[in-house]
Amino acid sequence: MKKIIVAVFALLCLTYSNAQQKGKFRAGLELGLMIPSHGGFGSVMIIEPKYNLTDQMQLGLLMGMGTSIKTIVHQNQKDEALTTVHLTFLGTYDYYCNKISDGFVPYIGLGLGAYKMANVQLTEKQTIDDATNTDAATQFGGMIRAGFESGKFRLGAAYHYIPSSKIQDINGATLDNKQNSYFAITVGFYLGGGKWKKASSD
Repeated sequence: MKKIIVAVFALLCLTYSNAQQKGKFRAGLELGLMIPSHGGFGSVMIIEPKYNLTDQMQLGLLMGMGTSIKTIVHQNQKDEALTTVHLTFLGTYDYYCNKISDGFVPYIGLGLGAYKMANVQLTEKQTIDDATNTDAATQFGGMIRAGFESGKFRLGAAYHYIPSSKIQDINGATLDNKQNSYFAITVGFYLGGGKWKKASSD
């Protein structure tokens, strides 16, 4: 499925010819839904300043914060909640696939960097504020994403690959390990970056 999505966006990039302005800066804010690979749901917020390296290529710094919760159901005892809190710092690259109609500009991109996270398992009466003795692990990982922009509006989907790290209780004791990767769908807007214009045929 991922290969099909990338192939479709690559075809759009080769077919149409409009671009953004080289040398401009942008600043973006996105909010979205997080779907962790281990189950559950969460939310994510992203701030991303970017620079138009060329008319269609952008370099950026993605800074994100997210939380997710998965309910762990037990048959003979009270349910527990696995709560994950994470911070994201990624260097990003996006390629804008030329305007295919008025106000619709698809893109594909990737990112590499560090994720800092804490996975804490809580009982029914505990909250994440009770976890005073836990520590956060720093993991290096990556992201692939695709989406489109319309004016200053942006809609995207991204997969973040993050290696496993430990699950702790509120006292910091290790209970297990879990996969940290997740899929996210985000919406947001950008300020700056210049206007979309006709790309040069040179």
